[in-house]
Amino acid sequence: MRIEKYKNKYWAVYDEYGSMICVCLYKKGAMNVAKLIQALLQQKEVTSSV
Repeated sequence: MRIEKYKNKYWAVYDEYGSMICVCLYKKGAMNVAKLIQALLQQKEVTSSV
């Protein structure tokens, strides 16, 4: 998961395959989206391994 500048004004969140997940106005918002998605993916891994 990575966060990059998008059109010199916004911030984009991309998955590990390079697909754009969302565009945010602020970098802090993009970081929160990435953090939330990573937490959900970890939760999915934990529940699927049980």
